[in-house]
Amino acid sequence: MSLLCVDDLKVSFTTPTATVEAVRDLSFRLERNESLGIVGESGSGKSQAMSAILGLLAENGSASGSVRLEGEEILNLPETQMRQIRGRRIAVVFQDPMTSLNPYVTIGYQLRRVLVEQRGLDMKTADAEIVRMLDAVRLPAASSRLNSYPHEYSGGMRQRVMIAAAMLCRPDVLIADEPTTALDVTVQSGILGLLLELQEAFHTAMVLISHDLGVVSGVCDQLLVLHQGEMVEQGATAEVFAAPQAQTTQALLAAVPRLDRPLKPRQSIAPTRTPLLEAYGIRVRYPLPRPGWFGPRQFTAVRDVDLSVMVGETVGIVGESGCGKSSLARGLLEIGKQSGELRYRGEPCHLMDRESRMRMRRDVQFVFQNPLGSLNPRMTILDIVSEPLLVHGLAPDAAERRRRVVAMLERVGLDASMLLRYPHEFSGGQCQRIGIARALMTHPRLLICDEAVSALDVTVQADILFLLSELQKEFGLGVLFISHDLAVIRDVSDQVVVMYLGRIVERAPVASLYSEPQHPYTQALLAAAPVPDPEVERSRKHAAPAGDLPAPWNPLPGCPYRSRCTRATETCEIERPELKPRTEAHVHWVACHHPSEASSPPVAEASVSHSS
Repeated sequence: MSLLCVDDLKVSFTTPTATVEAVRDLSFRLERNESLGIVGESGSGKSQAMSAILGLLAENGSASGSVRLEGEEILNLPETQMRQIRGRRIAVVFQDPMTSLNPYVTIGYQLRRVLVEQRGLDMKTADAEIVRMLDAVRLPAASSRLNSYPHEYSGGMRQRVMIAAAMLCRPDVLIADEPTTALDVTVQSGILGLLLELQEAFHTAMVLISHDLGVVSGVCDQLLVLHQGEMVEQGATAEVFAAPQAQTTQALLAAVPRLDRPLKPRQSIAPTRTPLLEAYGIRVRYPLPRPGWFGPRQFTAVRDVDLSVMVGETVGIVGESGCGKSSLARGLLEIGKQSGELRYRGEPCHLMDRESRMRMRRDVQFVFQNPLGSLNPRMTILDIVSEPLLVHGLAPDAAERRRRVVAMLERVGLDASMLLRYPHEFSGGQCQRIGIARALMTHPRLLICDEAVSALDVTVQADILFLLSELQKEFGLGVLFISHDLAVIRDVSDQVVVMYLGRIVERAPVASLYSEPQHPYTQALLAAAPVPDPEVERSRKHAAPAGDLPAPWNPLPGCPYRSRCTRATETCEIERPELKPRTEAHVHWVACHHPSEASSPPVAEASVSHSS
């Protein structure tokens, strides 16, 4: 008997205009200790199928068919019975952690309730178990952060908390809906290893929903491809990757950015040396609750960063969760407490009058990491996307605003029939596209993208990246692109900046950085990047870098990376390395006492060597 049997599952939603069939005739089997990957474009029904299994459909949703857990029918069970199954027997990690975490309650309290109610543990034992699990998912200083609130964590840290919560009850089935979307590659590698260890130790079955085919290829035994609510292909992962039969599967594989292929020349305008945005000595600080009379009052999330974006240039920023990427982006927009000098088109920002500052706000737009958190749930998509036009007085006529909104939505893969819907009626990927459309409405000169394509499936991601490239050609658009996906960064960037604990540790043109990474941290990021090839991924060891990630608010003296570096010496313990050029051309900069003396092999060759 299979652990989980799904037969002819249908999911539909009743709307004021029509009945929408989200999933049609879905069937699969899941055995103990087996992993099933479900892939497909945004809106193909992946998440709704899992919501139906868990009894978590919206009020206007209905499900039919059969879902059996060890022979017991669980589809459409009363809520009182489903509560005994959810968490204890079937656990779930949702795509957006902020929809699952209560913003008014501390992380420790939320996790403690899981153990107290589901496993009957006392408070002390529960806290010890929580700390062990948070340490397992590599949350920095876990024991001291139980009294922190969700907004005090980065996006990646919140996702790690949700993964820990799902694992607390040692479930029979773990449903992971995009569990590594918000995670950097090193933590992602560690999480994937942790999921595999959980399967082996507790014979847990796993359903992994992901648009990252590199993740699926390395973890899943079976693969299921959905398209517009229907299953178009199913089979062993290695067989599907080797010889995809369905056109949808072929399109998904073709759209994946890969590090094991030669770097293609960027199809964008050649960047000029005209500065668009310049930053000197940027520091971003956040207040901290004082643990005692002499505790720190604040910590510095970004430390003395110098950065410039030229007209028509894309600068990529990579680094682990909590390294200061998003804080730097907010500092460049003067959001929060920051110091240093900012210049926009040569004009110091602190000397700007109100008119100049409004012009800068119109020219510099932001695409946020969390799409649902940046969209007003009480506003329709028409109102959300047209708001920048109203704020900046670009289209006072309502009909003209509507026309512009429809045109922009079509450019990002949405259509006019969605104008009067609300954010909660869209998938995570669709919400991200709405956020991108809103940012592009003013035809900005500089676009700051904070994980702008992390929630998108690979085909839509490719379309959005192509759209950004076309906008660069048309408007000379400068882009500051933040991402944990090193393959995407390589495809879109002219320059790449690598950050660690608030500082830049390496900066170089894209070809130089990927072919000859100098800093050991950069090399660790590249080594952990997944490759969409089952043979390669299965042969790799999913492990986090050696050593613990120091707490961002309490960095080590000397080199902050020394606790994880195999090249660390006494000099590294005493002296912090400065960012210095490695070549006479002053194009490749690195902050390391012992950078690589010999050139590292190109990424494509290094990746292929894993399978030999």
